[in-house]
Amino acid sequence: MQYSFGIIKPDAMQKKHYGKILDDIACAGYKLIGLKLFHLTEEKAKNFYAKHENKPFFDELIQYMCLSPVLCFVIQKENAINDFRALVGNTDPKLAEKNTLRHKYGQDVSANAIHASDSEASFDREWRFFFTENELYFPNDLQ
Repeated sequence: MQYSFGIIKPDAMQKKHYGKILDDIACAGYKLIGLKLFHLTEEKAKNFYAKHENKPFFDELIQYMCLSPVLCFVIQKENAINDFRALVGNTDPKLAEKNTLRHKYGQDVSANAIHASDSEASFDREWRFFFTENELYFPNDLQ
């Protein structure tokens, strides 16, 4: 089994798409092992997205991620990271394949509904940013 981390972003939260998104994820065979509603502060958002600090979209990203609460989650499935990235779709919802989460629920490159870990290293950093081990139903192999 493998794990992945995701965030349902402010645009999808404000449009109340979170239930549909979680249902799509469950129907794709993922087991939800952690879920948390979280309102990012500017400082927390800057720390989470630090790898993008020198990119031109950084300030806009930080403002956007602090607009409203986000829903953070950890999921489990075989090949979870790559399969979940495929389910999420292209960063630009207009270019995302039909029936991907971003195609269905995203607006544009900035407001694209959902974040997904891109590697095991990212997953390990990201889930620990929002959760503690006792908040998740993890088998012993991640402790």
